Amino acid sequence: MPLKPLSKFLLVVALLPWVQNACAQTSGMDKQLGFVNYLINSEKAYPEAVFKLKELNSAAMPQFRDSINHLLGWTYYLQKEFDSSSHYFLKVGPHSDVYYKSCFYAQFNHIYTGKYREAGLLINQLQVSDTVFVELKYFQLASIDLLENELSAF
Repeated sequence: MPLKPLSKFLLVVALLPWVQNACAQTSGMDKQLGFVNYLINSEKAYPEAVFKLKELNSAAMPQFRDSINHLLGWTYYLQKEFDSSSHYFLKVGPHSDVYYKSCFYAQFNHIYTGKYREAGLLINQLQVSDTVFVELKYFQLASIDLLENELSAF
């Protein structure tokens, strides 16, 4: 049954606060993430950035979680806290724009800390189709073999 013009108007009026709230949250989160980027890139205020990111992560809308987790991983990486960095990089979902970047950095963190087996498992689980990523994947696996003195696998 088609909606009458008055019904359509009432529906729009009823949804308007929800839409405005969602837009305000998105705008506010963009500003917060911009501030965190400023802390990381300009001020090198890593502990403050981690504090703010964790605060944002607890209240974030789902579409921002991957960005926040990636930034947390990156901030820990810059502080050379590789286990914490990997933890947050691995929380980034596969549909995120920064998924592959996060996976490769998590894998690099494992290699740097001597966790070659975990790095190999992580890189082998990564499903890639782009030829550049396929080549990078095999390069990383070969690097792990060399670091483990597995010359026959290389």
